Amino acid sequence: MADVNFDDFSTLIVDAPAKVNLNLHILSLRQDGYHELQSLMQKLELADRITLNPSAGLELSCSGSSLPEDENNLVFRAAQFFLEKVPDLAGVRIQVEKNIPVSAGLGGGSSDAGVVLKALNHLAGHPLTSRELEKIGILLGADVPFFVSDCRSALASGIGERLEEHQPLSGYWCLLVNPGYEVSTRDIYNRFDKLSPDKIALTRDHNSYKYVQFKNNTKLACFNDLETATFEKHPELSGIKDSLLNAGAFLSLLAGSGPTVFGLFDDLKKAESCRDKFAGFYPVVILTRTQ
Repeated sequence: MADVNFDDFSTLIVDAPAKVNLNLHILSLRQDGYHELQSLMQKLELADRITLNPSAGLELSCSGSSLPEDENNLVFRAAQFFLEKVPDLAGVRIQVEKNIPVSAGLGGGSSDAGVVLKALNHLAGHPLTSRELEKIGILLGADVPFFVSDCRSALASGIGERLEEHQPLSGYWCLLVNPGYEVSTRDIYNRFDKLSPDKIALTRDHNSYKYVQFKNNTKLACFNDLETATFEKHPELSGIKDSLLNAGAFLSLLAGSGPTVFGLFDDLKKAESCRDKFAGFYPVVILTRTQ
């Protein structure tokens, strides 16, 4: 491979979008500790802003947040993996401006890592294929391959590494309500593994909003298997979901393992009214749209 450097660029700015799971079905616990799943993921317009500049080494800053700026950060590790694969690349300075709430079930860290992999590959002249980038991504986290891909919506299976592009459900108003505390994904999956089968079934079979008809004639079963485990520990999140539905959302679900709860609206005035109502009670309330 010819020598690769960043001499021909000064700054690259990219957006790393949030996502919601329109359904999340946990199939089984694997021997390696990961869970087999099926999930339809949809990207949002809400995004972190990432700036890349040439550097002699690897530098990371996450101004305005308490996130680590070393190998304990997925972005740093993503860049490390890439630089190991493309050793002729000199280095990069990465600045992350966080707009997506941290540890909120919206995929912010995974998105930052996946988008940085794509950006570095672009700057290096595309030495790695999309599939090779996705293989790096799965080493970082189950959601990272989705953000490496160009899909706005995709059905993920396996532990998240197998992606099938899905027609995006674009243009819906998405209200994100976050109570201001973090939820451990590991803890929620551990709780899920201890649930009896009848409690898991409650998430889907007893949910009157199971089937949702979208404008593009797509009819989806919308549910989240992790809701029961998360709601048992944080029952106020179930109340947020009910309130969103009562305020006019045609769909409301827990985002990932939480604690964010999202509601989809097809009416902007209803979405704005609901946002204004929730803003008085919760520290993080964001109105965005599906891509």
